[in-house]
Amino acid sequence: MLTNIIMDNLNDYKHLAKESYQDYGHRKNVGDWQEIGGSRHVGVHQNQKTGEIHQSVSGSRSISDFISDGFLALLGVKDHNYRKRDEEAKEMARRIERIKGSNSHTVSGHSLGGNLTNDIIQNRLANKGTTFNSFVTHHDYKKARHHNITNVRNKGDLASILTRNNSNTVNLDSKDNKYSNISNHFLDNLIIPKK
Repeated sequence: MLTNIIMDNLNDYKHLAKESYQDYGHRKNVGDWQEIGGSRHVGVHQNQKTGEIHQSVSGSRSISDFISDGFLALLGVKDHNYRKRDEEAKEMARRIERIKGSNSHTVSGHSLGGNLTNDIIQNRLANKGTTFNSFVTHHDYKKARHHNITNVRNKGDLASILTRNNSNTVNLDSKDNKYSNISNHFLDNLIIPKK
């Protein structure tokens, strides 16, 4: 069973991941987390109590992103759009690493953002990562096994199915747990138990 502290962190990270879908300047503060920067696809918030800096990476938001998803899933090809998204997320991580001081730097992402989160952790550009219904393919699923990543997924989510048996994965029940229900992938339908 998840501890109350872990559940609180996961719920905070989920809300921050949701805010990453908003363009910079339109994001909200979340609880103790105040926005301190960001870019189009990446939000950066700092916890006002602990000093932790959290980077949240949005998932697919455009036709170009969905085309990138297709190339990645079918061919294992990271097209120009994917590489741009990856570089945007990594550049933000490098900036945070330069200024964080003794503060922890964590990162989260939903769907495509989870895939990019895995890459950030693999490149040691943040301390810990959390993915939500991460889009992983048979070309890159091993990255999601990293010991500094927590994968959170609905049992009925098809995009993250390759992480379901990882020791670092939290499998949550959804309303119906059916892979045919695409709404199991939506971030709002990922229900993390509260304490």
